[in-house]
Amino acid sequence: MKVGRRLTLGFAVIVVCVFAAITLSLSLFGTIREKCSLLNEDIVPGAIAMADMDGTAFYATVELTEYILHGQAENRENVETAIQMLNKTGLKHAEYERHIGAEDREAAQKILSAIDRLSSVAGKVMALKDAGAGLDELLKMEQRDVHPAVKSLLELSRRHKAVHMEELAAAEETVGNAHTLLVRASLVVGVLIAALAIVSASVTTRSIVKPLHALHKGAEKIGLGDLNYKVATGAKDEIGQLSRAFDEMTENLKHTTTSIAGLEQEVDRRRRTEQQLQESEERFQLALKGADLGTWDSNIRTGRVVVNKRWAQMLGYELEEIAQDIGSWEKLVHPDDMPIVNEKWNAHLEGRTSFYEAEMRMKSKSGRWIWIADRGRVFEWDKDGNPLRALGTHLDITERKASEEKYRILFESSRDAIMMLAPPTWRFTAGNDATVKLFEAGNEDEFTSKRPWDISPEYQPDGQLSADKAKKMIEKAMNEGSNFFEWTHKRLNGEEFPATVLLTRIELAGTKLLQATMRDITVQKRAEEVQAKLLEQIQNVNNELKDFAYVVSHDLKAPLRGIKALTQWLSTDYGDKFDEEGTEQMALLVNRVDRMQNLIDGILQYSRVGRTEEKHVEIDLNKLLPSVIDMVSPPENIEITVDENLPTIACERTRITQIFENLLSNAVKYMDKPEGRIRIGCDDEGDFWKFSVADNGPGIEQQHFERIFRIFQTLQARDELESTGVGLTVTKKVVELYGGNIWLESEVGKGTTFFFTLPRHDVASVHETAEAAATT
Repeated sequence: MKVGRRLTLGFAVIVVCVFAAITLSLSLFGTIREKCSLLNEDIVPGAIAMADMDGTAFYATVELTEYILHGQAENRENVETAIQMLNKTGLKHAEYERHIGAEDREAAQKILSAIDRLSSVAGKVMALKDAGAGLDELLKMEQRDVHPAVKSLLELSRRHKAVHMEELAAAEETVGNAHTLLVRASLVVGVLIAALAIVSASVTTRSIVKPLHALHKGAEKIGLGDLNYKVATGAKDEIGQLSRAFDEMTENLKHTTTSIAGLEQEVDRRRRTEQQLQESEERFQLALKGADLGTWDSNIRTGRVVVNKRWAQMLGYELEEIAQDIGSWEKLVHPDDMPIVNEKWNAHLEGRTSFYEAEMRMKSKSGRWIWIADRGRVFEWDKDGNPLRALGTHLDITERKASEEKYRILFESSRDAIMMLAPPTWRFTAGNDATVKLFEAGNEDEFTSKRPWDISPEYQPDGQLSADKAKKMIEKAMNEGSNFFEWTHKRLNGEEFPATVLLTRIELAGTKLLQATMRDITVQKRAEEVQAKLLEQIQNVNNELKDFAYVVSHDLKAPLRGIKALTQWLSTDYGDKFDEEGTEQMALLVNRVDRMQNLIDGILQYSRVGRTEEKHVEIDLNKLLPSVIDMVSPPENIEITVDENLPTIACERTRITQIFENLLSNAVKYMDKPEGRIRIGCDDEGDFWKFSVADNGPGIEQQHFERIFRIFQTLQARDELESTGVGLTVTKKVVELYGGNIWLESEVGKGTTFFFTLPRHDVASVHETAEAAATT
């Protein structure tokens, strides 16, 4: 065989071997690319979506539980966010289930159904909470609906997550094997090409050696991991095709490596998700710390109980001093409280209650009993549904219990009827002994469960339906905090009675209630009726006395005027016929008639005080007193002085004139000194003006201080000094009518000072009040 033919045959054999190697490599690459595509597009995203959904389901369960327990607006927003995230991750997980079998697709669909169920239950919880449902009702719904939905979702998620983990492990192993096989195949192809280059070097021309050398160099570069290296010989023969195929292979290999890197990125993403869940747990712990809650974690099978630092601090211990087992916990609980605690704990473990909740006394390190509110629930079960693990919280409620005890003592010992009303039906939930007695009930149970309108007549005295009006009163108390009003109630025997009612909004155990404090005012109403009748009678008597005064004054004055006129006629016509005694008797008769007229005028003047209406004006006493002094007309031997800067007051001009005129007239009338001095002064005493009228007259003995203010009372015989005895009585009545007082200080032989006070504010307003009282 010629060298050319041998070369041709050798080349043909080499080309066939190379083609077979390349074909094998391309086939192997296709298989690897298919597996990497499945891993990258379905298995890894599906596993990650499953992990996201599982974490979100746990987060949603915790937030829904917190919302049921506490019901804050922030809890509600967290629940809504968690449910939205759960639905989103569930749908995302289902999108990556295309590669799995019908059985697993059915499981994924069941998970979506479980998520829908939990979403629906959460919506019902929020709707029930918005409707004002109490904690007991919410807990019943949690046991009936929430708990089964959560349990079903977590169980389905746990089983399906195991399937994903198995698939992910198998896929990771397949990719690793494929990567190893691909590297080996690359080495085999490289060796084959190197051998081809060595054989061909001895029989081929330089034009063949150079491309083969380039292929050899490319194999080395790729073997070292440089997948960006390009052979690119540029030849158009079989070697050139081989170089181009080699370049395509490295490009595909690069994509495969990129897919593996993407897998690593997804794994990193999963780790970040786990870190976020850990941070969420840390935030949850911070929230517990902010709420001043202790926490416990109980392994129900082993009896181990793990508590946090705050739990121990509530009882005065360090965390290291607390034994982490159920037996040590039981030793701290008050023996009298253990039966009810065990009853509630067992009820929850048996599934009869959604939550375990109890209040108990626990012994602190100092020996003092601390009231604790203990709450928790089971969060983990075995495959048979038996409880494995429970979590809960501790809260110190000692101060609340003390307040409740004080309130209980006040509630039970109050003489007023005290009862509690609860929304939304506003039925009575409690009543003290005074309530039972007031409504003549046999016991508290007979009274409770009724509503305010059930113990009221159909209509109130103002014509409103009791049911409608009671709801308005309740609404006002809830909006404003309290409401006080009168109400007509009905005892259980049907007897109606009036009462005052005070509705007060209070909050107990997180629930807004109304406290109704009620007092029977039957006696008060009867007294008011009697008082009204008496006032009416007094008014009638006052009117009769007023009419009597005017009638008497008119009827008495007429004959007196006749007697005085007749006396004057006799004195004129027969005066020359009277002897000295007769003249004296006629003068005495005229004097007695004048005195009688003055007495009648004094009676009228006294009766008019507080009855006549006169305009109240601003009166400047600096201008008024000079005119009053002129009216008194003091003799030349008496000097009257007035202090400067007297105040301006608002009152009736006639009344204030009467006060000063009477006081000045008395001082002038009884002056016994050849040089009389009268001084009018005023002092500012805060809310009152204190006026004084002082003289240097004969003075008054202290035993007569009260007597001189009585009507018709005088200190000297009227034959010695004419006086009606009405002036000071009228003055006292006017001063007291304005809300002031009048009194005197005196020393016999040295003089007398009369004091009286008037309010600084508008005397008119005081007078109007006093006048209204006087007329009744």
